[in-house]
Amino acid sequence: MGKQFGVDGMPTQFLIASDGSIISQSSGYTDGDEEKYLEELLKYFDSENIEYEKDFQFVKQIRYKGIQNTDISF
Repeated sequence: MGKQFGVDGMPTQFLIASDGSIISQSSGYTDGDEEKYLEELLKYFDSENIEYEKDFQFVKQIRYKGIQNTDISF
């Protein structure tokens, strides 16, 4: 399945539009990548005229050793 989607590293993240098209794909992780991901998400929201609160924040959460999750609250 990884080959099918062009996964070449871990973690791999996809931002998928409501029509199923891939808006953004990234592999690996560098501190600060969540800012790039968020920028792509907001660009998509704006292009689709999706309303969102401009003053939302995201919170990094460590679930367990070695795994990081970023929650974005609107």
